[in-house]
Amino acid sequence: MDLIVNLPPKSFLPLHRQLADALCEAIDQRRLLPGEPMPSTRDLAQSLRISRSTVVRSYEELHSRGYLESAHGSGTFVRSEMSFAYGKQTELNKEKEKPRIAFAVSAFAVRLLHAEPGQFPDAASYSTDDLAPVLRSWKRLWRRHLKNTEEARSWAASNPIGIESLRKTIADFLWRTRRIHCHPDQVIAFSNKQSRLQLVCRLLFSPGDLVAVQDPISPEVRQMLSVYGARVVPVPLDQEGINIDHLLSIDKPFKAICLANDDHNGALSREKRRCVRDLAKRTGAFIIEEEAIPYTTTGGSADRYPLRSSDDSDRVIYLSAGLEMLSPLMMMSFLVAPYSLQEAFAAAKACTGEELATIEQLVLRDFIEDGLLEHHLRGLERLSNKRRCHVIHLVTKHLGRRVDIESSFGSQAVVINLSSDIPDSEVVQMAQESGLLLSALSNQFACPAPKGKFMLFPGSSKDALEEGIETWITKLRARGLS
Repeated sequence: MDLIVNLPPKSFLPLHRQLADALCEAIDQRRLLPGEPMPSTRDLAQSLRISRSTVVRSYEELHSRGYLESAHGSGTFVRSEMSFAYGKQTELNKEKEKPRIAFAVSAFAVRLLHAEPGQFPDAASYSTDDLAPVLRSWKRLWRRHLKNTEEARSWAASNPIGIESLRKTIADFLWRTRRIHCHPDQVIAFSNKQSRLQLVCRLLFSPGDLVAVQDPISPEVRQMLSVYGARVVPVPLDQEGINIDHLLSIDKPFKAICLANDDHNGALSREKRRCVRDLAKRTGAFIIEEEAIPYTTTGGSADRYPLRSSDDSDRVIYLSAGLEMLSPLMMMSFLVAPYSLQEAFAAAKACTGEELATIEQLVLRDFIEDGLLEHHLRGLERLSNKRRCHVIHLVTKHLGRRVDIESSFGSQAVVINLSSDIPDSEVVQMAQESGLLLSALSNQFACPAPKGKFMLFPGSSKDALEEGIETWITKLRARGLS
């Protein structure tokens, strides 16, 4: 088969992504027909003068997008139809068994079945003892509403986006703590943060839509985007946040820009905020801003507030992490929709059929109105900073020059650069065996990831941290770390 593949001469995308996109284009343009065999990875690598492993990764990408299918012993083919065969049969017993049944499913199901699960420690890495003061207040508010259910009954047929009084309380809370001005109707409540991200993807993206995503970002975000068929374009960071030059070099229109304000990615400078807002306004793209640092203090700098706080173009979809600090007491989350999309979000939320417990919403409303959430977040911030300092002291004490600590404002985690030949996966496994919450940052990168860079969440007590870190370091040394 003579297949002409044109790779862009200048592109910031990884080579396997460039090849995958080019092959997708060939299939979409019918230069590769359904059921047609694909060239072998070796032949294609030789014709393009690239490594075979790059072609293999490209084929794996196309499998995950639902473009290809493989037959054992026969090779790889352009998918003839969106079907998935459940159960495998060997040639030896094929004649003795009943013919297998192939269930026709959607392209979404195919992407879901091939999606790589996003695994990352929960940012709300606090012990149950840390929630003890909150638990007393939470129980008191629950008892209040269980004794007097009149208000709960009045909200029995509540709005699917959340009862109005709760959404008004959240809007006031966002203005006090994050300088976000929004109408209560723009606040959409969810039973958990995953259903929130799902609704954003369902509402915004069609298969093949380009999404510019800062690199690194949480694996859950990349997973969800790929499941809904979005084509992720990773954009690296520099000292002031997302790299604007790379963002402007994307030669195809993108549907959204996905940003994260988290433990190790710095805040956008004022100039970059202006550039990102202007770019979104000019191109019609939306900005999905996921905030993972819900603390109420900002260090006196306006740059520490979310991008949504200075959004004058009505393009930012703000995903807050404030309620996640109440886990496992409750799992609710919320987003702030642009004014132009609030009706679409409300209609889409109603179609999900997701129900929110009325009494839990009332308890949360009172908890916020009484100032208990802000008090809790300030307490966790002080506790987190104290534990971070303790972790830094222990790690540097035992590892010395072998480790470099990165500081980040208001972060819950300690970012560790470890100079070692031990594979990242083994370092993480040894940490988990020692009772520590550690994640390799390579999980968050779409492009080639830095080796030896980790996030350590100090969620345990002081004694448990000391024991866990000493055990972890002992395992590292036994593995060969000097």
